[in-house]
Amino acid sequence: MSRISFCLSVASLAYRLLLPLGLMRLLVMLSVLAWFTGALLQWWFPGWGWLKVVATLGMLLVTFLLLVALPSQVTALASSRQVSLLGNFRRFLLLFQFGVGVLISFIAYWTISGVPAWSTIPAMLLVIWLMTSLLIQVNQVIYSRWPGMQGFVFVLNILFDDLASWLSGVHPAGLIAAAALSWGAFALWWFHWQPAKYQTNFFLLSGQESQKILRERQGLWFSGHANSWLGSRLSGMPDGWRTICKRMALGAGMVLLFQIPLFLLFSAENFHEYLLYGSRSLLLLGVLVTFTFALGFYRNLHCIWLYSPGGRKQLFGISWWRFLRMTGTSLTMLFIVVLFLEIILGEWRGVTVWLLLAAAMFLFLVLLFHLLWFVYQQSQASISWWTWAGTLLLILWFYSLCATGLVFPLPFAWQGISPLWLFLPEIAALLLLHKRVRSGFSTMNLLRAV
Repeated sequence: MSRISFCLSVASLAYRLLLPLGLMRLLVMLSVLAWFTGALLQWWFPGWGWLKVVATLGMLLVTFLLLVALPSQVTALASSRQVSLLGNFRRFLLLFQFGVGVLISFIAYWTISGVPAWSTIPAMLLVIWLMTSLLIQVNQVIYSRWPGMQGFVFVLNILFDDLASWLSGVHPAGLIAAAALSWGAFALWWFHWQPAKYQTNFFLLSGQESQKILRERQGLWFSGHANSWLGSRLSGMPDGWRTICKRMALGAGMVLLFQIPLFLLFSAENFHEYLLYGSRSLLLLGVLVTFTFALGFYRNLHCIWLYSPGGRKQLFGISWWRFLRMTGTSLTMLFIVVLFLEIILGEWRGVTVWLLLAAAMFLFLVLLFHLLWFVYQQSQASISWWTWAGTLLLILWFYSLCATGLVFPLPFAWQGISPLWLFLPEIAALLLLHKRVRSGFSTMNLLRAV
């Protein structure tokens, strides 16, 4: 084996260890591609303002993934006994975090100010690099002591403006010395830190692993009386109204708790605007959570078909109503809370907008149910196939909904597309899938789907 092929093999192994979930690897590649395409084309065509939006969205997604998802995976690898047998892998993890800081700094500077001149290093690039380095280091220390709290670093946003203003007046040599000192202190802590046990990274677990751990740790919060065995087995938790009310209360609590970091992240004069947009963002987050519930629903289908009463027609009807009940409750409560929050803030947009939003979410749930059933039948219950199909549908629906301007106002005085461009393809797909799903379900070999 040549030295180049050996290095490529090591790089591929490290890449899969750092991003074990295939979907996360795809998101990272797509976000980097979106940023690079938008930034490069904006450099060539400075008059195209929408390219700035594409580059900025790619930068924000890359920053979020690298500052939230990867620190937990780095900690998991550093605390793994198997990985420790690879030798100096912890040194590689330190170099990787250093490289992430350089990458984020360069991406942020390029997006804000354009490509830096290679003959000189701009002082602002050094400021961004120092601030990014401190974020990565603080983030890693926080997660090593309090797993799951790595998002706390974004609260430090309230200090960013003052810190950036102060650092911009420091000599570049002082910025380089401060960055070197911070990385030296972090390396000293990193090599002496000894985790007490293996720390699982829930953010990058596969669907089956996360569902298993969730069932083991959900405890009393989702406890309650089961209304039926079939419904409880499908949802993976008791399907009584007590559990449903807890799930709805969880959705409402997410909205209320989300206001605390918003208040800390943004200044008082901008709090109203970001509170409004942040709450609307939770609607999209609620759809994403609903999507994960739906995937769990289809993972449990093979457990109940043999014990369901009646024929296949009754089983299909049971699965439809259980799906709608399970996915719709949390989303409904979240929808109502955000609606009232918009009224309280004085930003009421009228009944028509909210009816269109409700119709868009309902049509998405119905189409998701039929699409996953169709892929479930055609692939003989292949988890990977209907996971990818559902993810693709979710991405297309998300971008189409944002293009209508129903959730967020569009930039550059763009005119949003008509909601009919969102509804008509969904209705057409439903008309094509509904009959095929019902007829295919009546002839499907359920024994092969187990």
